[in-house]
Amino acid sequence: MKKITKICAVLTVLFLLSSTPVFAAGSKVNKVGTAKQELSYSCGAAAARNSVAGYYLPARSMAWGFEDQFRVKLATSTGGTEFNATRWQNTLNAAAPGNNYTLKWGGGWSGTTMAYYVNQTLNKAKNYNVIANPNHAATNYSNQYIHPYYAGKKVAHYVVIYGYNDNTRQFYISDSNYNHNYRTYSCSYEQAAWATKTQGIIY
Repeated sequence: MKKITKICAVLTVLFLLSSTPVFAAGSKVNKVGTAKQELSYSCGAAAARNSVAGYYLPARSMAWGFEDQFRVKLATSTGGTEFNATRWQNTLNAAAPGNNYTLKWGGGWSGTTMAYYVNQTLNKAKNYNVIANPNHAATNYSNQYIHPYYAGKKVAHYVVIYGYNDNTRQFYISDSNYNHNYRTYSCSYEQAAWATKTQGIIY
């Protein structure tokens, strides 16, 4: 009887190991959308769409699958999408319920502080991703932009953070930018923190 119990216990452990996703220590990568924004000024709506795409994959029906839905909810205009707490929180919580999305201003934060907020959302089940709002003057310092494309450019943009690695201190980014095709890439915690320090995230 003891032998049978031991065998069952071993089989249970093996089953759990084989059915649980394994990530590098201190890291996680969620599912995410990678659609290009449909309009030159709709990066906010596109980021929202790409963010919640992960929530609906692979088993759920994609109830919020179109960028124009988000443009309406976020009141996107030709001037872009405001970093407005009420609109962002209401929209993301309706589209991907259960996370209690909250807008947080960067306030000059460090990479470590930003990662504290970002990673607690990414670590949840159901592929809840984070929206970040890089917004800064043109800079050529490589630690102050999230991708070389943005070097020397004034930036007012929205991207999705869909993964992180604490060992390398990297965030994984989904970028819908209308003018380039770098759909996914990584940047350091410090680059992301500097780029978002005047605006922030919805996490």
